[in-house]
Amino acid sequence: MFDNSVCDGTTSAVVLTGITQCTLPLSTLTAAPYSLLLGFKISAYVVAYNDYGLSLASPIGNEGVIVLVPDAPVSPINNPAITDKSVIGFSWSEGASNGGTSVIDYRITYDQSTGNFVTLATGVTTKSYATTVALTSGRTYKFYIEARNTVGYSLQSVTFEVLAAQVPDQPRYPDTVFNGLSVTISWPIPFDGATKITDYIIQIKKADGSFATDTVDCNGSSPAVVSAAACTVPVSTLIAAPFYIEWGQTI
Repeated sequence: MFDNSVCDGTTSAVVLTGITQCTLPLSTLTAAPYSLLLGFKISAYVVAYNDYGLSLASPIGNEGVIVLVPDAPVSPINNPAITDKSVIGFSWSEGASNGGTSVIDYRITYDQSTGNFVTLATGVTTKSYATTVALTSGRTYKFYIEARNTVGYSLQSVTFEVLAAQVPDQPRYPDTVFNGLSVTISWPIPFDGATKITDYIIQIKKADGSFATDTVDCNGSSPAVVSAAACTVPVSTLIAAPFYIEWGQTI
């Protein structure tokens, strides 16, 4: 089976001494009647003829392989098990096609939190990475990834961003102060993990030893409560459901 339109052995361009070659578009080889896929070998032989007839067929050639650069990596995602205020970890998946030959490694680029992108790492052989450069806590960094095979680098992945931060430190024990008709609960503000604390969960011990939340007076999502790291609960609330705390009990 041969391509008369591109590899027509009767044309002067092909038979001219010193050229003896033809070039086929990849689109021709991957379409009917060849239907070769990425990674397939390209096998060919040549028969010469003149006015006296046809020669024997040549041996099959060196069987080049159809390969392209791989597809861009996909689904980059922060790894919260690694990311903290000084290190960012993330992972990704391979694109749909490796281009017909295995991905060798990955190149990672980041913007230094300035918008100026530079290469962060090359030769990364796993589909995950943790930064080793100095990062500024509380800053957001942007990254993209490229895959490399024997042909070259893929297009870049989508650009994604990760905040160099972590969960807040554990709050210290709260203080409770009885004010006659109310109780004020306050606590030292813990280290915020390099990003602003937005909520607290405040649990008050009930008479039966379990804990419950006063969502009205001690709502941990209230900006006033978050800012003050304190809330005040009326005694009337504490002696009623669901707390049922009696006079003389500690809070």
